[in-house]
Amino acid sequence: MPREEELSNHIKKLELELGEKDRRLIVQDTKISQKELSLRENQKVIRDLQEKVAKLTTEKQQLQLQIEDIRKIRPKPTPSMLMNSLKLAMEDLKSSLQPKAGMRAGYSVNKFDIDLKAAITMGDNNELRLVLPDPGEKIPGDVLSSIRFTFQSEPEAEIPDEELVEAPSILGLTLETAREELAAKGLTQGETEYRQSKYPTGTVIGQYPDGGDLVPPESPIDIVVSNNNVVGVPMVTGTPLEDAKTVIEKAGLSVGKIVSRENPAPAGTVIEQDPDPEMQLPEKSSVDLMIAAEPKIKVPDLKGLSLEDATRVLKKENLDLGEVRRKTSPAPPNSVLDQRPAPDEAVPAGTAVALMLSQQPEPVQITVPNLVARSLAQAKMILQRSTLSAGRITYRKHSSKDGVVADQSPKGGDKADKGADVDLVVWKKVAGREVIGAVLANPEIERTGYKAPTIKTRLDSAGIDSVEKLEELSALSDAEIARKLRLRDRTRAPQALREIIRKSLG
Repeated sequence: MPREEELSNHIKKLELELGEKDRRLIVQDTKISQKELSLRENQKVIRDLQEKVAKLTTEKQQLQLQIEDIRKIRPKPTPSMLMNSLKLAMEDLKSSLQPKAGMRAGYSVNKFDIDLKAAITMGDNNELRLVLPDPGEKIPGDVLSSIRFTFQSEPEAEIPDEELVEAPSILGLTLETAREELAAKGLTQGETEYRQSKYPTGTVIGQYPDGGDLVPPESPIDIVVSNNNVVGVPMVTGTPLEDAKTVIEKAGLSVGKIVSRENPAPAGTVIEQDPDPEMQLPEKSSVDLMIAAEPKIKVPDLKGLSLEDATRVLKKENLDLGEVRRKTSPAPPNSVLDQRPAPDEAVPAGTAVALMLSQQPEPVQITVPNLVARSLAQAKMILQRSTLSAGRITYRKHSSKDGVVADQSPKGGDKADKGADVDLVVWKKVAGREVIGAVLANPEIERTGYKAPTIKTRLDSAGIDSVEKLEELSALSDAEIARKLRLRDRTRAPQALREIIRKSLG
């Protein structure tokens, strides 16, 4: 019985442990399920982000294509076009602010600011030049200068009332009488226009400024004159300008504004007229003309070309070679560095194109320092300080000297171009027996007519046991070598031995 109770208690204990493990297992399963759910949510977020990135990438590519298209069709103004536009804007603004009749004060150009990015360079004559970057050109910001042009309107000096003149009323007067009235007031006749009217020919039927307006002295007064003598406008289109002027004046009319426009017709030919032919106008009315101008030529890009090639290109494009100047440059000699007018600028045929060519710097002569007896390291340092370079280095054997310059070319005191090479001969320490051994080991030794041991005996007998003595021996004449070494052959043997010694000495 006690045994059964013990087993029963053990079973209950096991059941409790099993229940506790089941509970833990359920908790772990719950955690795993939550993590899997979180992972799926994160994966969904990642997929959404990837889709957005892909969409944005596609949009970016489309925008880049649109930008490229815009760049292709965007006009590319040249620096001269930009400066001309600035000039025209100033002239238009100044014209719009001209004083009108009755104004006590006039105004100059109104204030406006222009910020211009340009590179400032110094010309050959120390003049400042502005170089404008072309559209799309990438230039580091640190080489550009920001230039601000400020135009400020300032009232001109106000004219006191006592200095103003009252414009007379000249309506109804004849043209001659009107001129006399204006002159009496110190005024002048301005532009004159003729119109048909009910008034007799030659009668003033309009004026500006009006009579009674206060105007500065010597101001012009524009007038309109009646002219009932009507004439037909002649046809002058297609005729040369001078002929057209003659025809217009003979018809009782006057030549008005003359403007030009590029046209394939011969230059100076009238291509348009206003009014049209056969229109009826009062006598002395003006006829405006437009004449043909020679088609302009785009200046070719000559940069990098030789002077000969650039001249040939200019001739082919019906342009002339202008002033040629040179400046020092690392570019190939006589190659084009710059040009004026600039490439792609439209100019008339026959325009002279000025060129700036490259030229090599004038060679600077340096006095070569004496390097003999200097160590090789010292010699290289001295050459570097002298703006010269160590050239070919060869070694000559010596029994005691080592690493010291024995000779140089050019010699010390000679002149050489800046940066030129100086070849050096440097002593290399070698024991005399090593050089003598190399002489005796040379297979050509038998050309002397003697075996190596015999030559060694003769050298020892003559006391030749060092590099210096070998050099002295090689410097002797054939007869002296033969006599010193007791050689029977006084020509071939000494010559062969001298050649072997010099090869062994290096």
